[in-house]
Amino acid sequence: MTERPRHVDPVYEASLEELRTTLEVMGTRVEDMARRAVRALFEHDLVLAREVIESDDEIDAMEVRSDAHCIQILARHAPVGEDLRLVTCALKVVTDLERVGDLATSIAKSVAQLPATMEPNIASDVERLADRSIGELHKAVQALRQRQSETARALALEDDLVDELNRRAFERVIATAESDPARLPEMLVLAAVCRHLERIGDHAVNVGEMVVYFLEGRVLRHAKADERLR
Repeated sequence: MTERPRHVDPVYEASLEELRTTLEVMGTRVEDMARRAVRALFEHDLVLAREVIESDDEIDAMEVRSDAHCIQILARHAPVGEDLRLVTCALKVVTDLERVGDLATSIAKSVAQLPATMEPNIASDVERLADRSIGELHKAVQALRQRQSETARALALEDDLVDELNRRAFERVIATAESDPARLPEMLVLAAVCRHLERIGDHAVNVGEMVVYFLEGRVLRHAKADERLR
């Protein structure tokens, strides 16, 4: 983790520190939302699912406050260099984090639409997908909090496995629906859950790309695999 110099202007420094703290807190809370949504799914815990759904308003409010704070910093301090990259990073990262909160909320809402127990083979596929996608999210939040560009750069490479796990889970869900049409509504819900989990991984990659931009000034979007690791 690299250290950064502090500004002579204490008001400016405090404003930047507040922005960094907001990003870290929002990331931590969104990751917790995703973990609780998955736990509610596998334990068929309707109370926990409701708690996740209700916490989405807080995430939405944090996004609005962060955006307003960024605009205030731009207007009052005209940041340059790493400070400007921090503000740019924040404007984009909070959008991805807010969408992860939305996806966690959608997973939580699906709990009430599913039976109390999930078919073991499907449960195993979905669990592997959830572990990997939320693992990606954890690394993205960690990279943001600890200023780890190396961790952030590697996220896109890990996302290929998440995509493959999503494909496998989706194929099993569809095969189950075809063999037992009466379970089609249940399988459609599970297919959506798999898609939500895969999207969480995508947003984690986006956060990682912005962390690298913030720390190094490098734009990794659309970069090839070997370029990401250099």
